[in-house]
Amino acid sequence: MPHFIDIKVSNKIGDVYSNIHLSLVEIESKSIGICLPAIEDNKPGNVIRLIGAESTLVKFLISFSRFITPSMELTDIEPAPPSPVHAVVTRVSPKFSMVRLHRLIKRGTIKASDIPAYKKQIMEEELEHRQYPFLKTKSLSTNKLYVRRIHHAIKMKPKEGEFDVFGMSVDGATIPVFDIQS
Repeated sequence: MPHFIDIKVSNKIGDVYSNIHLSLVEIESKSIGICLPAIEDNKPGNVIRLIGAESTLVKFLISFSRFITPSMELTDIEPAPPSPVHAVVTRVSPKFSMVRLHRLIKRGTIKASDIPAYKKQIMEEELEHRQYPFLKTKSLSTNKLYVRRIHHAIKMKPKEGEFDVFGMSVDGATIPVFDIQS
């Protein structure tokens, strides 16, 4: 049976997510998934939920404890309640971006005449991706801020599998969907 922890944040949810990522890297986790159970109006809300085996969540908490601040509330590790609904949680990756365009120009692999059409595709894709909640996180390697849009695809059947070090499903693995416990 999966267990869960909710981390309630009063501000800077992206910074907390970055620290969750660091802890998942440190413990080399492939079995903890995350979700945003308080999404409202395509905003991420103020809760990040981690779901996994109890023993793995304990390892996570030991690593994550150095990042806990007074502006966070963590629940105890609890068994996840039975749920008829599950979700595959993945990152929405842009196919078109200004960074990619600059790379294409630098390499000389895009014609000057194709640049306006590429920019139009960037704009159309950005409009399409606005439907997904996002977290602003900072890359530790480049120190740049970037947006990580997150998609929760609802499924009726659970599927076991792996998660990456950002807590995203790698192979269609699902996590149970349930309300925030009060």
